[in-house]
Amino acid sequence: MDPREGSRLAGRQDRWEGRVVASAALKAVVICTPVLVSVLTGVAVDRVMPSFGPTLVAVLARWVVVLVVSTAALVVADNLARRLLPLAALLRMTMAFPDQAPSRFQIARRSAGVTNLDARVRHAREHGVTGTPIQAAEEILVLVSALTDHDSRTRGHSERTHLFTTMLAEELGLPQEDRDRLTWASLVHDIGKLEVSTATLNKNGKPDDAEWEELRSHPGHGARICEPLRPWLGEWYDAIGHHHERWDGTGYPHGLAGTDISRAGRIVS
Repeated sequence: MDPREGSRLAGRQDRWEGRVVASAALKAVVICTPVLVSVLTGVAVDRVMPSFGPTLVAVLARWVVVLVVSTAALVVADNLARRLLPLAALLRMTMAFPDQAPSRFQIARRSAGVTNLDARVRHAREHGVTGTPIQAAEEILVLVSALTDHDSRTRGHSERTHLFTTMLAEELGLPQEDRDRLTWASLVHDIGKLEVSTATLNKNGKPDDAEWEELRSHPGHGARICEPLRPWLGEWYDAIGHHHERWDGTGYPHGLAGTDISRAGRIVS
């Protein structure tokens, strides 16, 4: 790419540029803060707690109190710190948008509210995602964060697929606008799993026939949820519905084969 073109794109207001260092620093804060809070709490409790006496039982009782309180502080601090993880994931991403790029902080804040997020997931299941392409894009990003908790066994899968698809798009020499739309579709390709029960997604062992049927429905559900983005994503929208199709026709949900599978579906698959 011409350097001037790169500078122009970097200055556009309809895209995010990845901030890898900031993302890594935020993750470090999420990991280290609960431990630090726990240690400081334990030290503080030990200093202010009156002596239980010099006996072995008294010393053990004192340490049990310190351990219980510091552990409680660790759990509370960890739950609070984890609310920053959606922001860390968003900071790592380079993404374009159909209009003015939203604030990563606002998207992360909406993703961190568990009660509100559950309501959004229910609404998406019942009504899909509505609004303009940019409104739909913002809502779908929030839902991608919900998918991380809903499908815990493949945590981070959408983000990894986004990364690998970005690399493939570069190797294929796709124009920047096509790369932007393809990587968007790759990020949201599994959003239809929100329609699959948590019990089925996280089941230990092989799914039965009914569970496989439920699992195979997620590309179609994802395409429905992301329908408002179709005008903007163009041909790359088909990655959502086609990412489990296989070249030999053994994939799902349509059993497409060869070049009948969209280019987007083949790349993301």
